Amino acid sequence: VLISEDGGLVGTLGPQGRALSKPRGQGFAAQSWLEDDGDPASQELAALRQGFMGPNGARRFQLGDVTGVHLTGREGRAHLAEACESAQIVVTSLPKMQAPQGCLLFGPQELRETGALALTYRSGTLQIETARAAAGKRRWNDRATRAAFQR
Repeated sequence: VLISEDGGLVGTLGPQGRALSKPRGQGFAAQSWLEDDGDPASQELAALRQGFMGPNGARRFQLGDVTGVHLTGREGRAHLAEACESAQIVVTSLPKMQAPQGCLLFGPQELRETGALALTYRSGTLQIETARAAAGKRRWNDRATRAAFQR
């Protein structure tokens, strides 16, 4: 499972190729992931592939024994409590969402620290790789450097 750096897009890899959580938005991430897979499909086509279930705003995905939910849009905010009760992972691009105790939430605040994420499930264990850890500390991805330029 891939999670974009702001939580706006989730991708799962299945027998048909990479499935995407939504047909529009986050075009750069979608195109990069599909190109890296050697997949000529459009984002719209990839969003039709098997890998996500449920209504817009609360798309469910499976990673081994782990269930995840991608919350987006106005509908997504209303589904947080339900998502935390029924899934082990909740991903969202919606700001200022407070997850209940015990809910693993990847939202803008958390992803600001880590960058994009890759989740894998091996030998019964969820493994999380952060873009920040993979790239190492660089001037362009260091939070203190970015903060200095934003002043």
